[in-house]
Amino acid sequence: MKISYCEPNNWHEWSNLFPLLAKDELLNLSQDIRIHGLQNEIVLLDGKVLDGRNRLLACTLANVKPRFREFKRNGATPLSWVISQNLHRRQLTASQKAIVALEAEPMFAKEAKQNQRMGKQKIADPLLKGQARDIAAQLVGVNRQYVSVAKRYSGTGT
Repeated sequence: MKISYCEPNNWHEWSNLFPLLAKDELLNLSQDIRIHGLQNEIVLLDGKVLDGRNRLLACTLANVKPRFREFKRNGATPLSWVISQNLHRRQLTASQKAIVALEAEPMFAKEAKQNQRMGKQKIADPLLKGQARDIAAQLVGVNRQYVSVAKRYSGTGT
């Protein structure tokens, strides 16, 4: 059975931290891929797209066969890696970064529980310390209070 990675159910939950490109930006990316080829492979984790949803969709529009590779654990957790890969590609305001951190917070908590079950201590980079909220805020480069404010405004609690 062939997997259609363009289907959202085949995207890793952590890949959804960052929004998809707007239609015009996706068309521009597909045109660039058609002309220059796919420069960065689509990264998979556990059979799902971890990074590269926009590149994948652009390849489909450009009728270019995408290339895939498995995520390589090189010290960073998959979640912190996704944030690192995408955060600096985008021009996000502090408020937008706080929203990313807010959405990442439960993911870091889930990752921490998984690591505890597996007997691992670290949930991310050894320089990152604290609760899931603190780690998410540190990774995206905002004060943890921004995350608390974003949480209040989003209606998800305090």
